[in-house]
Amino acid sequence: MSSSLVSQSRSERCRALLIAVFVLLASLVLAARPVSAVTDHALVIGPNQACCWNLNHGWGLNSTHGYPNFQGQAYWTYSNGQSTDSYFQWSRAAEPTPFGDFHNVNVYVWVPNWDANATVTYVVIDGPRNQHLISVAQANFNGWVFLGTFDLTLNGSWGGITVTVSDRTQQCWHCAFVGASHLELDWSG
Repeated sequence: MSSSLVSQSRSERCRALLIAVFVLLASLVLAARPVSAVTDHALVIGPNQACCWNLNHGWGLNSTHGYPNFQGQAYWTYSNGQSTDSYFQWSRAAEPTPFGDFHNVNVYVWVPNWDANATVTYVVIDGPRNQHLISVAQANFNGWVFLGTFDLTLNGSWGGITVTVSDRTQQCWHCAFVGASHLELDWSG
């Protein structure tokens, strides 16, 4: 083998390694969000909290891989193809305090870094009771994923929010995993 082929192959390997490192770092930057559970303008709800989330049958518990810092609880279930069998839901009916401007609330979900590789649809019901469908390829994310900015008011006051993810996916039955952990409402505007 000539030395130019050997050096070219080393060069290509180095380039491939640098690209892989860049992609990893870029994904971490995209997923990076503050991890404080409660601030004067944000609220995080999910496992290990008394209210505001529930699930039905079919979900397994991961004691790690969730919020915060991939150390908290997360749940997983198998994909179920084009029909829904299991769901995980976050819901906040009570108005968060301190009061803020809830007309433009940024909503994020925490995608666990394990058992979360399906393409799922998050169903957001906002304050005026509008339904929004947001598709997320969970395999492309770890940590906070931005779902959108929503109006959480109804007739001038707090209207609440419900976000649901289910095992209905774009993958076949039992060939992928759906992960769920926490939801963040950020009304910092």
